[in-house]
Amino acid sequence: MAFTTYTTLQAAIANWLARTDLTATIPDFITLAETDIKRLIRRTTLNTTIIVATEFTALPADCAELRSVRLSTGLPEWDTSLIIGTVDQLADERARWANTNTRPLRGAVYNNTLEVAPAPDQAYTGIITYYQALIPLATAPGGVNPTLTEYPDLYLYGALSHASPYLEDDARLPVWQGKFQEAIDKINIVVDREEFGAGLKQSRIPVKF
Repeated sequence: MAFTTYTTLQAAIANWLARTDLTATIPDFITLAETDIKRLIRRTTLNTTIIVATEFTALPADCAELRSVRLSTGLPEWDTSLIIGTVDQLADERARWANTNTRPLRGAVYNNTLEVAPAPDQAYTGIITYYQALIPLATAPGGVNPTLTEYPDLYLYGALSHASPYLEDDARLPVWQGKFQEAIDKINIVVDREEFGAGLKQSRIPVKF
């Protein structure tokens, strides 16, 4: 059975469990699996742009953690990344630039909002890199998110491994739990390789002595 959406995933879980009386609880298994997924796998890194025209700018709704912000000014020597720190550090920066609007130098994030200082003197294009939050299938458009699309086995085995209160001594549970952990480990290896190991390696020319 193909399981590419929230609905078809629930049907697949019921089929694997060979139970017809868990319709109301299977969504709970999926939610618990998503909780584990959020804790255990490295998040996807995305790049996008925002317009920084005031001291407060909303970040993308799926932003779990901001990694960097670079303001594009058209002048390469000015296009450095903002220093991201705490709200207190930002308040100190704002005090130093009181009543002055110029290119922001520092930023802080809270409540999914980027606050900058000094206050911008114009609208800047902010090029941001961030970790994407997992979008729960129950609220995702069409019941689909990138994690289910790319790693359907992760969702399946994760949900099955949380069926233990209903399956009690089912011998399949250790297998499902092992498969879930195996999927977690493989995904983290792939993400690490894609983010940190994709650079070109310098080739060495053989040297004769």
